[in-house]
Amino acid sequence: MLRVATLILAVIVASAAHGEDKVAVVLDLSAGSWKSLDDGTPAFVAARSALASWILELPPELSVELRTVGGASPATDLSSCRDSRTEVPPGPIVANAWHQTLVGFRARGLRPLLLGVGAAASDLGTGDERRRIIVVTSGEDDCNGDGQAVIDALDSGVEMRVIGLALPLDAAERFGAVAPTRNATTPESLFDALSWAVEDLIGGA
Repeated sequence: MLRVATLILAVIVASAAHGEDKVAVVLDLSAGSWKSLDDGTPAFVAARSALASWILELPPELSVELRTVGGASPATDLSSCRDSRTEVPPGPIVANAWHQTLVGFRARGLRPLLLGVGAAASDLGTGDERRRIIVVTSGEDDCNGDGQAVIDALDSGVEMRVIGLALPLDAAERFGAVAPTRNATTPESLFDALSWAVEDLIGGA
């Protein structure tokens, strides 16, 4: 009996040491995300709606951050290539906060995608828990960003999933060479891709 109790305690301690999984969503709000999906919906509008529904499907205790690239500065502004912001900080899900944030999003400016992914990796920090970045984007980096931070993050154990918003085939292939990628062309396939991006985390895999 003592041996069984000791084993159970060891499992509990190991589980606690592993910590909670962490997710960071990097959402493209550049002018390029005005492009239409197959049904005519602008990509950023479809992303707002899909994320608002997706967040309701997640365990509320899961730590999820929302970070954007683009959206604040016009493309003619030099600061557009520094435009990446934490919109919902890491932590347990508060659906109302997500919804209030998402509804205000508009698309404009350039897409400093590498800057945003590198910042998300830094936000996730280090630890034994699984750390995953979900990139939702209508295109590749516009700003000749430094990819070293992304490479370092992946080398450190950060996982990445890419969800394209009607990406050209060649861009989808380039993303797919770096991380598992789905290319959504309809609002329905976008929601499905978001579910795919976390299914192994929330499914206990």
